[in-house]
Parts: sequence; C-alpha cells; structure tokens
Amino acid sequence: MALTRRFRASARVMTVALLASLVGACATRSAPTLAPAATVSANIVWRVEEGDIIKTRVYRQPDLASEPIVNSRGTAFFPGLGRVQVAGLTIDSLEALLNARYSALIREPAVQVTMNRELVLYGQVRLPGVYSVDPGTTLVGLLARAGGPNNPGNEQGITLETTGGRRLALPREARLGGIDIKRTDAIKIEELNFFLKNSGSLQAASVLFATISTLLGVILVVSR
Repeated sequence: MALTRRFRASARVMTVALLASLVGACATRSAPTLAPAATVSANIVWRVEEGDIIKTRVYRQPDLASEPIVNSRGTAFFPGLGRVQVAGLTIDSLEALLNARYSALIREPAVQVTMNRELVLYGQVRLPGVYSVDPGTTLVGLLARAGGPNNPGNEQGITLETTGGRRLALPREARLGGIDIKRTDAIKIEELNFFLKNSGSLQAASVLFATISTLLGVILVVSR
C-alpha cells in the first residue's frame, strides 16, 4: 500500500511538473523579443495632418504654385482658393479636390500635389534630428542624409516608435510613404546585439533547459 501511495504521489508530481514545463515553454515562445514588423504598402498611405507642407503646381499657371503649411485647424491656403480643409486627405484625394476647385477659375486645370513631412530620427546615427521628407524617400535614403550609422560595421535595426507606445520593425528598403507614420512618431536606429540577433535560438535553448531541469527533478522525486 505504501508503495502504491508513493507511486501515485510521484505520478501526480510528474504530471504537474510536465504541465508546468509545457506552459512555460508556450509562454516563452509567445513572448516577442523583437518588435513586430510594420505594415508596408506599395501605395502612399499618408494622410495630410498639421505641420505638413503641401506643394502644388498648376499646369501653365505658375502664379498658382504654392507650398502652404497645414495649420492646427487642418486647413491650408491656396492662391485663388483661399483656405481649404485638407486634414485627413490622401495625396490623390487632395489632388482631385484642388482640380475640382480650380476648375471654377481656369479651364481644364491640371494640379500636381506632393507633400513633405518632418520626421524625428535618432539613435545610433551620426546626425540625429528632425528631417523633412517626401513619401518617396526610403529609410536607406533618410539614414544616408543623417550621415549613416555610428558604427557602419555593425548590424542595425530600424524601429518605428509611435505616440501610442508601439514599437514596429521597419525594413531598410521601404518607402516612407508606404508606412503609416505620423509627425509625432519617431524612427530609431539601434545596433542589434548578440541577444537580439539570436533571440530565436536563445528562446529554444531556454525551453529545452527548463524541460530537462523539470524531468531531472521528477526523476529525483521518484527515486527517493
């Protein structure tokens, strides 16, 4: 009887230990070490916001060219039109709106719209600061404007830090216009240390070590 009770107690210990090991393994694997990848679109996803510089050119109408800054009310001043509500519009939508507005002044207007946005770049770069960029600028191009990384021989990671507290990994070749990035966000350049570059292998080793430790503990309990 004593042997049976001892066997049942050992079996319970083994079951609990194995369940704890599995739960720990799942928790370890689900905990992200690196920032998740940001969504990058092939199209321009920026929407006009306060502080953006809108650049317009009207075909055969040089006097209508302008570069207004969007104010806190979300409006911008355009020659011949006055102030127009532009906040929240995409570049394509704004271009269509201005073509419609200018059609009341000139015949068959052809308005071209581009924009610039100030973005914060900091971290392991030679010239951190605020840079005015257009949607076609790539992250590599922005990094080059900042003088490149502090240590060119080391591998760098680029992350987007949003005002909401999220951290998203950015691919170096991505165009900034294809990323939903606001003026209040920041781009950080950081060197990838050993632990970040080998996080997957280290997590697997941690799970294996925890499992082996648990099994050894069970074997010691059963052998007593």
